Amino acid sequence: MDYRTGMNHASASAILCGFLFFFGCVTTQAEEWPYWRGASRNAVTTETSGWEEGVWPLKGPAWQVTLGDGATSPIVVGNRVYAMGWKDNVDTVYCLNASTGREVWKQSYPCPRYGRHHRGNEQLYGGPSPTPEYDAATQLLYTLSNDGHLHCWDTRNHGRRVWTLNLYDTYGIGQRPNVGGGIEDYGFVTSPLVHGGSVIVEVGDDEGNLMAFDKRTGQRQWVSDCRDPAGHTGGLAAMTVEGVPCIVVLTLQRLVVVRVDTGHEGQTVASYDWQTHIAQNIPTPGVCGECVVVTTDYNMNKMAKLKISLEGTTLLWEQKHVSKVCGPVIYNNHIYLAWRQLKCIDFATGEQKWMGGSFGEEGSCLVTRDGRLIVLGNRRIALVETADRSPGAYTELSVRGEIGTSTCWPHVAVAGGRLYAKDKSGNLLCFLLAQGENKAEGQPPKPLDIFSFSSKDAGPDFGGAWGVWPTEGLCRCTATFVPGDDAERGKGGSMRIDYQIDGAPHSVALWATPANGALDLTPYDRFVLWAKGEVDTFSLVVEGSRSDKSGEAKGVAECVIRGVTKHWQRFEVPFKIFKPRVGGAALDWRQAKVVAVALIDPPCPKQGSLQIDHWQVAGTTRPNAGAMDE
Repeated sequence: MDYRTGMNHASASAILCGFLFFFGCVTTQAEEWPYWRGASRNAVTTETSGWEEGVWPLKGPAWQVTLGDGATSPIVVGNRVYAMGWKDNVDTVYCLNASTGREVWKQSYPCPRYGRHHRGNEQLYGGPSPTPEYDAATQLLYTLSNDGHLHCWDTRNHGRRVWTLNLYDTYGIGQRPNVGGGIEDYGFVTSPLVHGGSVIVEVGDDEGNLMAFDKRTGQRQWVSDCRDPAGHTGGLAAMTVEGVPCIVVLTLQRLVVVRVDTGHEGQTVASYDWQTHIAQNIPTPGVCGECVVVTTDYNMNKMAKLKISLEGTTLLWEQKHVSKVCGPVIYNNHIYLAWRQLKCIDFATGEQKWMGGSFGEEGSCLVTRDGRLIVLGNRRIALVETADRSPGAYTELSVRGEIGTSTCWPHVAVAGGRLYAKDKSGNLLCFLLAQGENKAEGQPPKPLDIFSFSSKDAGPDFGGAWGVWPTEGLCRCTATFVPGDDAERGKGGSMRIDYQIDGAPHSVALWATPANGALDLTPYDRFVLWAKGEVDTFSLVVEGSRSDKSGEAKGVAECVIRGVTKHWQRFEVPFKIFKPRVGGAALDWRQAKVVAVALIDPPCPKQGSLQIDHWQVAGTTRPNAGAMDE
């Protein structure tokens, strides 16, 4: 059935050409925080800080939960937060609704509080330390316990266990050796990293420091030729050396750069001796281009910038800058470290530019798109200007105290307009970074329905035309009205999109255009709709005006929504987390020509169905607005 009734052929052709241009070229999505140190693995995010007109909207938390002990940091994928905690000799992996903090699912397994060879500083930690790793291609989640339990979980199926192995049991790994100042062993602490078809883990075995396992089956694929014992860093780092993909690891004894390209997996490219006398190689190395910055305290008590090539390592500089836990964050030719105070260091020379604040031993920091630093430590969250905005001095814009109840070893995370802070006791707090969601500014505008699907023959509630695209070819879809199966019980029905994607343009969509040709969305701040289906991911797309000559959309914005299940859920998607098409102009929200629900491969599977109901735009609502689990 063709749903393009009411639209002339020329208009329909222009709309569909626009979809082909957009969907066939690129997919963008709201910034997530899917692994250790964020989407770019460098603690730099495209999210903004929320600072506006001299106000930072970090009031009381939007929600707070207690998950159990552990220094593991939270990750965020779509409207889901994944985190871990330990209690009563059990580790638990949690999937939470990012909007409300409510539990979506959890999976548990027996695990001791400490790794089996633990020694030293037991009063400072306990429970899992490695941060989970999410793989967007398979939607699998990988976790590692302090006692060596490596798990693969299926996030599409309530966290069903796909495979598991215990690294201690499988490889007989012993206690870390005494490297000069006594034995320190905290078990497994380094987060896994997915590369291609592999999940790579710092095992620290005499067969190889790094091991790669098939991410779908858990079968071992390769080991590194470096056989050092494992360090105690928060995670591995990815880098490219002369076009070759590599992994950077700070072992117990040295910094090592390892190739991961086909045919050379596990080969050492470069190394640099770096060993503390009490096994405290903790900060994750910072990577920028083909340079690596490494730092630790104790007998090393310094920072070094290294140039890496396929021929080895060149020392560019060493300076007396130190961090015990926070890895170097490199942004716009400066290095930032949060340890006791926040330090700003010149990337080119290693000279300190400024320092300030008070963040204890456990500090972490990240840089936002608007050139500001969010710093967590000493149970405080501070917003600080980067050197781009304040080159000569530490400038603290705002600070909030009383974060959690204990040391905040877990690192701060930002995604989807929310800030996440966690302490080692498992208190996870979520704060909103949008001012409009923390204060009342008059009455919100009345919601505008796009589709209510009140009857089989009803079109868009705001008038105009609608349809599905394409209806034939390698990519095709149909739309079917489902009477009685509506999200809000007894209000008509819903629309099911069935689709198949076998080639270009790798996408399908249900679209609508307003009767007057354009819709002004500036009085509103979010889309609201209900969804369920066989797929757990879809996109919302807004397309703006077109060029008369090319027919190309001048502005296209998209947001990828994850977390759909087979049960109706209500999703609220703020406009602020939409992203423009890469290389294209920003969308003029006053001139929205087309709105669409799209299914794009990847991240969607090649076939399936999605059912939607009551799609509207709305103004500012309650502080915990978002996807609401039924």
